[in-house]
Amino acid sequence: MEQWKSMKEGVVMKEGSGYDTREGQLMRLGGTLLGKGKVADALELARAASEQAPKSANVAEFLGGVEAAAGHKVEALQAYGKAIELSDTPRAFPMLIHAILEIK
Repeated sequence: MEQWKSMKEGVVMKEGSGYDTREGQLMRLGGTLLGKGKVADALELARAASEQAPKSANVAEFLGGVEAAAGHKVEALQAYGKAIELSDTPRAFPMLIHAILEIK
């Protein structure tokens, strides 16, 4: 996490040099951290990914899941709602609806 913080001002991967700090990599790292119970760190990365890709349904869905894991119900519902708005395929709707219904 400290390495990411030092890189976040930094460099997007270009032709094999630098660090990859694009939203996909942030979501992968955030998922790993979430799996290890480091919810606050995962949330920071999910929010950073959301800032980088504000029109990505996948990022919005990931943010919703992390917000829910953090116990932030309103933020999770907002993120899932955004994912529904941004989704370009109806196949995602049942999964997103299920995620919304799982928020306790």
